[in-house]
Amino acid sequence: MRLQPSLRISSTELGSAHKIGHLAAALIEDGDTVLTHCNAGSLATAGYGTALAVVRSAVEQGQESVCDRDGDAAVVGRGPRLTAFELARDRIPVKVICDSAAHN
Repeated sequence: MRLQPSLRISSTELGSAHKIGHLAAALIEDGDTVLTHCNAGSLATAGYGTALAVVRSAVEQGQESVCDRDGDAAVVGRGPRLTAFELARDRIPVKVICDSAAHN
């Protein structure tokens, strides 16, 4: 079947994202704020995200983390809106900030 290679790649990608999230979540302490820049959530990957996998895994492990999402130079506001949508959908606190506020 022609879909088999695609399904295999998707499954591998999803498994890798969960592994990335699980391993990296150990670096986040309860109450930490995570800053993301590029939309690397489930809408941009195979379903769990890469950067957002870390935030999702930390929350699944009981951490109370907050994600700040700064702007990007691509289509104005697209990335921050997508990331905020995904996190809000998962009931993870998120705040969209402007690029110049990221250093605070």
